[in-house]
Amino acid sequence: MRPIFNSNGDPVALLCGDIQINEIFGAAQKYAVSAGLVAIIFCALSLLLVNLWIGRRIVGPIKKLQKAAFEFEDKCRRRASVEELTMEDPRIHTGDEIEALSTSIVSMVQDVQNYAKDLIDKETEIHQKETEILSMKEYVSKMDVLAYRDTLTGTGNKAAYEKAVRKLDWDILAGKADFGIVMADLNYLKRINDNFGHDKGNEYIQGLYRLMHESFRESPIFRIGGDEFVILVQDEELNKCQELLDSIREKMDMTMQDSSLEPWQRISTAFGWARYEQGDDVAAVFRKADAAMYEDKNRMHAKR
Repeated sequence: MRPIFNSNGDPVALLCGDIQINEIFGAAQKYAVSAGLVAIIFCALSLLLVNLWIGRRIVGPIKKLQKAAFEFEDKCRRRASVEELTMEDPRIHTGDEIEALSTSIVSMVQDVQNYAKDLIDKETEIHQKETEILSMKEYVSKMDVLAYRDTLTGTGNKAAYEKAVRKLDWDILAGKADFGIVMADLNYLKRINDNFGHDKGNEYIQGLYRLMHESFRESPIFRIGGDEFVILVQDEELNKCQELLDSIREKMDMTMQDSSLEPWQRISTAFGWARYEQGDDVAAVFRKADAAMYEDKNRMHAKR
């Protein structure tokens, strides 16, 4: 209720109103419900928009990156070749940290692939070098063998004998030398070469080597000249050297008496041998064996 005044300020009437409180509460409730529904709808739309934004800007790119990573992992598990160890670019263009991460991962995979290629190239190069070194070693080994081998008989040559002599000189200095030297010199080689040719002369030389090798199994034999051989007698054969030489002479006598053999098959050789004694060097033992060989050669000529 409220009074109403005239222009003079005097009250002339009363303004009364009757408002039902229930209606006010009802209207307020309707407004509140409407506002709530609007707020809920707005929030739902906002969440939907945010979800769509997250899906497009975050979840989607991450799934692309995850797929590319799984494919690369599968290639690694299958032990694919280096050329196949690539990671497909997920083509993420979000302009944020996810794009930067994707770019970094793809770049890292490329770096790993390049590094693996370099390692394989280096390994291949190392293998090639090792093969070359091995081939060179084999070549040097073969050359070394050929350098010390007599091509006609396959036994040691003069260079091999000189190498063995150097070792014996060290053994003498060390006080552990025990050896003997056999000198062998073929008779009539020049006659065989002149009358039947050098091929038959070579067979004559080979025949002598076979006779010596059959008896001296443990001692190295060297051909130091056209018709000269040296045997460095050692080990158990040293104590039965004379017996072995006598056995060779018996075989030679049998060939000389066999009329069915060709001249180059009848072996005639002079032998002489000497054993190392305290105070000797190899040259001294060689000289004594050589002198004994010439004595044997003179005896053989005297018999003829």
